[in-house]
Amino acid sequence: MIVVLMVLAMGTAVHAVDTVTGLVTAMSETESKLTATGLLSYRDTDEDDDIDSPSFGVGGGDWHFDLQHLAKDWRIGGGAGPIGADDFQLRINGSHFDGPHEGDIDPNPLPIKISNKRDFPFGRNRGIVVAGGWEAHRTKRENHADHYWVRSAIMASPDPEGGKQRLTAGEFEVRAWHNDTNRAQKPNWNTIASTSAAGSTVTYDAAAETLSFNIAMIDILDGVGGNSGRIESQYIGDPMESSHWMASELQLLWQESDGRFRLGQGNIELLDPDNNFNVMGSFPEFLVDDTTGSEISSGVGIFDATSISYLVDERDQVSEQFAHDFGDRDICNRPAR
Repeated sequence: MIVVLMVLAMGTAVHAVDTVTGLVTAMSETESKLTATGLLSYRDTDEDDDIDSPSFGVGGGDWHFDLQHLAKDWRIGGGAGPIGADDFQLRINGSHFDGPHEGDIDPNPLPIKISNKRDFPFGRNRGIVVAGGWEAHRTKRENHADHYWVRSAIMASPDPEGGKQRLTAGEFEVRAWHNDTNRAQKPNWNTIASTSAAGSTVTYDAAAETLSFNIAMIDILDGVGGNSGRIESQYIGDPMESSHWMASELQLLWQESDGRFRLGQGNIELLDPDNNFNVMGSFPEFLVDDTTGSEISSGVGIFDATSISYLVDERDQVSEQFAHDFGDRDICNRPAR
């Protein structure tokens, strides 16, 4: 059964003297999925530098999520930097109470996922922040997967009445769904890549048993899983072209019976030199094929946590079109607008 409410919940919770106010404007929920939209604001009313207000709850009988805004302080870069939300982060965690299958083992805790850090100067353009991931949902025979994300348009503001209050606020959307597989499934295929033709290399250090990535310029941006082999016309000149990649070294764990090598956890981050966007993902393990019988090796690491942020102007127009499409379609599984 799907329940849709135009005004589902409105409330204010108080912890010390900081407050969170939330309004859920619409929600649909089944055992298989949840979508909720609304407004959320955090008001820091005391004289310290931290947002320490409580979480705001979203959900019904099948799913529940807690949302929270986090910030380091109200001076960007510290000291005498410009005023604003410094190192802002968006946080989500929750639980899937009732899975859609008879064999689902419920409830399934959904651990904390936190976005990458982003600065928001007071009174400047809004930024879109996305955070989320997936968690295996155990069953009596095999594992399925619960995916969950929060997307919010954030603006930081000083006290409108000239006092000491500071505010982070914006619309939010929470999306969650249950897959009949323990693998993360990409609903679409917006792809960013740097190939060997661009100068990218992968190196294995046998003595240290580590795999490292030297990622050169980006030469593929498309919406068809990288199959175009190029930067598609709608993304030519996109700021993502000039982003810098940072990839962690991966430690070898063991070799599988099928010859593949299993390496440990790692993360990848894409940084914009002009700080207009940021993309970050982490994966618990990485599998690489045995290269002894082939000149080509393939590897895969499935992200269990991902975040993305980018700016929009006063008319909600984006200059980072690829970041927008990647965040909406691949991360949040949002339908085309």
